[in-house]
Amino acid sequence: MDQVTPFWRRHLIASAISFIMVAGWLAILGSIGMLGAIVPADHPLERSLLGGLTLTFALFFPWALMADWITRTKRMALWAPPVFLALAVSICCVAAEAIMGNYHPTFIMTYTTVGIMVAAMFCGYWVPLQMLRRASAAQRSSRH
Repeated sequence: MDQVTPFWRRHLIASAISFIMVAGWLAILGSIGMLGAIVPADHPLERSLLGGLTLTFALFFPWALMADWITRTKRMALWAPPVFLALAVSICCVAAEAIMGNYHPTFIMTYTTVGIMVAAMFCGYWVPLQMLRRASAAQRSSRH
């Protein structure tokens, strides 16, 4: 039980940090009109808070749980989860456009950029999580 509690505490802290960062970036990008209908420029705060919650808890939290387990068992490098997330988001967006019949080859660069932006926002979750994990491992090793 001693190892389970710090694990969930680390994810809770990383989720809070990620939510603040993602909501802040969405509010900034929405207020200058870069996100169009996703975060309208006239009311960016409500949509950016909702977008921050959605990205953090529907996408980043489950992805980080899985990636944290895989990296703890030494099956994946620490840099790989954001890269794989960028690829997954890009491929899913292009596939959704193809399924809807709206696919155009120029969408590949657009959705690659979206994937990179989502991966950069995921780093707001992943980097603090890894820092907390290393700090708790150092704390655990200093006790022994």
